[in-house]
Amino acid sequence: MKSATEMLVLYDGVCLFCEGWVNFVIDRMTERHRIQFIPLQSVELSPEVQSRLDRMTGGDSIVCISADDHIYLKSDATLMIMKQLDFPYNRLAGALHLIPAILRNPVYDFIGKRRYRIWGRKNVCVLPDGERRKYFVAVENDLSGELKTKHEKYFLFKSAVKQVTP
Repeated sequence: MKSATEMLVLYDGVCLFCEGWVNFVIDRMTERHRIQFIPLQSVELSPEVQSRLDRMTGGDSIVCISADDHIYLKSDATLMIMKQLDFPYNRLAGALHLIPAILRNPVYDFIGKRRYRIWGRKNVCVLPDGERRKYFVAVENDLSGELKTKHEKYFLFKSAVKQVTP
């Protein structure tokens, strides 16, 4: 069994498609997977990350940060996340990664530009309660492992994200 890479995934917390993607990943994670999720609305990206994001995407992308200081955007981020899951998703990601990003990213962009229109959006970003809460980061103390000490290189937390109470 391959060991998982510790990573943070910053996603659009008001996008219903993005929320669905996060839930898809969580539903397929086991205890050995070390992926935490942060809504982009709850952080201020560092100038370096924001500049790279703007240059590559116009500011509209999922951001995957690995504990070994790699930043992945667009389809690379999606495939990196899928590679951390078990069969068949890790194999599918490996196969799709053989397709050059110059061909993958236009498909990512096509979906990304239409995601609100097709799937909709929420007015506020809300973190889940219960068992799923452990996968989400709302404050610095929620970070685990290597990323707890490195996050300031990539982002700073804004005010707390609204959380639903039962």
